Amino acid sequence: MKAKLKFEERFYHWCLQDWKREINQDYPFLNSVSYPSARYAVRIMRSFPDERRVLLASGLVKRFRQVGLLDRLGEEYTEEEKRLVQLYLDVCQRSRWIERGSRSLEQEGKKRIKRKELKNCIINSLSSVFSEGCEDCGGWQVWRYCTKFGPWQLITHFDVGGTSEELSYDHSIIVSERVRLFEGISLLSWLGLAGSTSWKVTENSQIELSAKTTAAFCSHFMNAIPKLLEGLSPD
Repeated sequence: MKAKLKFEERFYHWCLQDWKREINQDYPFLNSVSYPSARYAVRIMRSFPDERRVLLASGLVKRFRQVGLLDRLGEEYTEEEKRLVQLYLDVCQRSRWIERGSRSLEQEGKKRIKRKELKNCIINSLSSVFSEGCEDCGGWQVWRYCTKFGPWQLITHFDVGGTSEELSYDHSIIVSERVRLFEGISLLSWLGLAGSTSWKVTENSQIELSAKTTAAFCSHFMNAIPKLLEGLSPD
């Protein structure tokens, strides 16, 4: 539908601008996510001069985009962008191998976090972001918020039941369960670092900060949504 094509273009440009915000502010969101891809991205970005940071950021955003979108915009996923993205991926792979052994040792003897407390703390932090109440999705560990924007609904899912990561979230924009504008929106996906956003909450002392971080991500995207959807209607 026309609205989908227009949204994809707007969202792409917004993702590029949001990378610039993250760089200019010294990576406040990425530093708050306990996830390897975010940590490695910050490390590499800080090692680059400004112009290469911008090239890597645009390459990361472009690598998850369909060729048709770039063609419509008259843009190219350049060889230099591809080279920098591959450098980032190589660093990720090497770093994961190095950290894998030490991570398993660190987790030995650690107590499991209180996941119901994590959920309740997240819900409390989100009370200023979502005016609507939440609803469980087939179990207490997964829940969602539904927010209306004209004919569209923003569906925001949360999950505190993961095995490798204790917290994940994403947004979808839909008209109905059968008509969907865009899905799988989250911090790491719009920055091109991962297909989804999840992170570890390994200690109960981290619960409050993780909840505030989650609320900050959601508030940031909620503030962007009106302009991204402005004038768009289902075909």
